[in-house]
Formats: sequence, C-alpha cells, structure tokens
Amino acid sequence: ANKLKGGLQKLDETAVQVTEMQVLCQEKKVVVAQAKRDCEELLVEIVQDKRTADEQEKQVNAEAQKIAGEAEEANKIAEECQAGLDKALPALRAAEEALNVLTKKDMSELKAYSKPPALVEVTMNAVLCTLKRPTNWDEAKKQLGDTNFLQKLIGFDKDKLDSTLLKKIGKYTTNKDFTPDNVGRVSLAAKGLCLWVYAMEVYGHVAKEIAPKRAKLHRTLLSRLGSLHSVQRSYPSSYQHPTGQRQPSGQPTMQAELQPCLLYTSPSPRDQRGSRMPSAA
Repeated sequence: ANKLKGGLQKLDETAVQVTEMQVLCQEKKVVVAQAKRDCEELLVEIVQDKRTADEQEKQVNAEAQKIAGEAEEANKIAEECQAGLDKALPALRAAEEALNVLTKKDMSELKAYSKPPALVEVTMNAVLCTLKRPTNWDEAKKQLGDTNFLQKLIGFDKDKLDSTLLKKIGKYTTNKDFTPDNVGRVSLAAKGLCLWVYAMEVYGHVAKEIAPKRAKLHRTLLSRLGSLHSVQRSYPSSYQHPTGQRQPSGQPTMQAELQPCLLYTSPSPRDQRGSRMPSAA
C-alpha cells in the first residue's frame, strides 16, 4: 500500500511538472512567433534597402561616367588653351631677356635725346601706346626717368590687352620699318623695348583667341564639379551597401583630374615663369 501511495504521489508530481512545461512551451511559442514576424519584417526592409541602394549606385555610376566624359573634354580644351599660350611664350621670353639686360643708364641715354632718331621715337610711342599713356616725347622722357620703368614693363598687366588696344598697337607693328633689327641698328636699348611691344601684341592676340575656349572650359568645370558634389552628397563615402560593397572611389579621382583645368579658367592665373596669363573674359 505504501508503495502504491508513493507511486501515485510521483504521478501527481509528474502531472504538475507536465502542466508547467506545457505553459512554458506555450509562452515560448508566442516568443518564437514574434521573433519570426520580426525576422520577416527585417528581411523585407533589407530587400527594400538593397533595391534602393542598387538604384542609387546605378545613378551614381551613370553620373560618374558622364562626369568622366566631360572631364576628358575639359582636358582637351585646356590643352588647346596651353598650346595657344605656348605660341606667345617665345616672344615673351625674348622680350623679357632683352629687358633684363637693359639698365637705368640705357634709359638715361634714350632720355638724353632732345630730338630722338625716328625709329627711337616710334618705339617709345609704341611703348606709351601699350601703357595707355600720351604718345609724345615729353611723356617718353618722363617715363624713361622713372626708376621703375623697366620693372613696370616686365610686370605689365596683360589683361589690359583688349581688342581696342591691340588695334592701336597694330598701327605701329604694321610699319615695315618698325622691326627689332631695324631699331637695333639705331639703338640697342630701343630694340629691347621694340621686342617688348611685339611680345605684348602676340600675347594679346593669343589671349583673345583662346578666351572663348577658356570661358567654355570654366562653365563646364563649374557645372561638372557641382554635379560631382551632388553625387557625393547623395552617396557619401561612409555609406555601406547592404551587400557589404562600399561606394566606388572614382569621384574623388575625377575631381583631382578636373582641378588642373581650373588653372586655365581662374581670373588672371600665372604661368610657370610668373607672367600673368589672360583671363577668360
């Protein structure tokens, strides 16, 4: 009887434990069901994010290719601008070298003329015309007496060489007698000044020729850099693609490629030797 009683007690305890386990299992089923719903919702969100990221990446890559193409075009324009400037550089260098060997004594010798030789007077008038000063011998003597006269010529602002001024300078350079060699036979000092006038004319015409190209280049670069910044803002470098892929690194490289082109579009840039280059007016 005692054994039977003990067996029934164990059966009762087991029944209680089974009931408790059934309650616990029911609670776990609720938790598992919620976790399953959460996983399904997360999966939907991940898929949607991946679609958005893929579409965004597609747009960025398309814009990047467009920027790269226009960057290549911009580089070609920049090369054309440089080729034009290279035409003027030999004349500029020759003029600067001629001016560098002149001294204040040379200027004083020219100033000492009460009635200068014809070619010396024409040379000084051409110089004064370029400087937008009155073209007469009194003004010439005044300028020759300026201790900074030669430095004024070397540092002349070439942006002033507009069409009107070039036309006036052309009246002197079209004179068949007004050549560096002819002037040099009369005065070596005046020859250097003559070379400077010719260099300014050559440079001015080159600047006029490439100005539209530089203006176009300037507009193109501003437009493309604006698009580039827009792309970078919409797809920042810190963005992590759902697949684990990171943002393509092409955009900063293109910006670095575009940057040198800006040298040809900024107001009054300078060449490697320090001379002022014409602005893209």
